[in-house]
Amino acid sequence: MSIDNTEARLIANALYEIRLLLSPYMGSENDAPHDVRLAAHVAYALHNEAAALIDAENLT
Repeated sequence: MSIDNTEARLIANALYEIRLLLSPYMGSENDAPHDVRLAAHVAYALHNEAAALIDAENLT
């Protein structure tokens, strides 16, 4: 499956927005429920991966 650059940027932007919304729940010492903290960390990781893919694609 091929995703063009526009779609990749759209997905990365959506993940970034989710990451921003969940950023207050980052960290192991946060009082939020475990599943919310986990979602925050997953959103952070997914956004980083999407951004890295876009950067790598822009270098070629």
